[in-house]
Amino acid sequence: GLFTPVRLPRLAFAGSARPPAVPLIISYHADVIRQRRLLPLYKPILNAVFNRAQRIIAAAEENIASSPVLTRYKDRVTVIPYGIDLRAFQLTETESVEVARRRRTAREGTVLFVGVLRPYKGVDVLLRAMARVKARLIVVGRGPNRLELSGLAARLGISNRVSFLGEVSDSERRILLHACDVFVLPSIDEREAFGIAQLEAMACGRPVIASDLPTGVRFVNKNQMTGLLVPPGDSDARAAALQRLLGDERLRQTLGNAAKRRAELEFSADRMVRRVQQVYEEVLGGRR
Repeated sequence: GLFTPVRLPRLAFAGSARPPAVPLIISYHADVIRQRRLLPLYKPILNAVFNRAQRIIAAAEENIASSPVLTRYKDRVTVIPYGIDLRAFQLTETESVEVARRRRTAREGTVLFVGVLRPYKGVDVLLRAMARVKARLIVVGRGPNRLELSGLAARLGISNRVSFLGEVSDSERRILLHACDVFVLPSIDEREAFGIAQLEAMACGRPVIASDLPTGVRFVNKNQMTGLLVPPGDSDARAAALQRLLGDERLRQTLGNAAKRRAELEFSADRMVRRVQQVYEEVLGGRR
């Protein structure tokens, strides 16, 4: 079979180039948001490709309900949540010592964001929330908004409490995830279709404050169970959620423990691979 986990323009090309006898399985990540004005140009090709697909894989039921594309073909959609290698987020002995040192010497709560610095990630909303919260923010990742966000932090008067680290090593990322008090995913629209970064934080036992988007984001992070959900773009609500978690160690521990259990039970890479293999076997009808 042909498995095509690519964005829509490339998907249309790949699907239309498929030999007719080869079964087609599409992995659908997200609708077009920023370039939606171009959708009418390739929509006929897109429809033709989806009409020929035997199966479409989506990461969450919420993604089906919020997508005009997936809703149209929902009878062919199978939900398989994304998974991660949970072992990749286990600390080495040396890393455990470093996490303990950082937590012991921290003078205030630590909030962490990991992701590409693009407008839809909502880091500007997070910065405005941090202006109302007595804590330190660590921003991991790079992107076109880096200088703009740094300037915003300066105007808000919080530059001394915000660290823009850029890209970090796998080891440093593990240490940051385990050492932080709260992980935040402040995305503002449906381009955040799942939120793998919040899943990684959950695997490290961290509670998550995410935006309540009508996508897989709210499926991954269960409100009041593994973390908190707040309205996208609302810096006041995000500040209140941060204050609540940073001020309640027992709640952070309870949510973090539940987050780790959920990651282990529902979002392992092994579980995802097994379910994808099952789809292949069903579509191929026993053929290798």
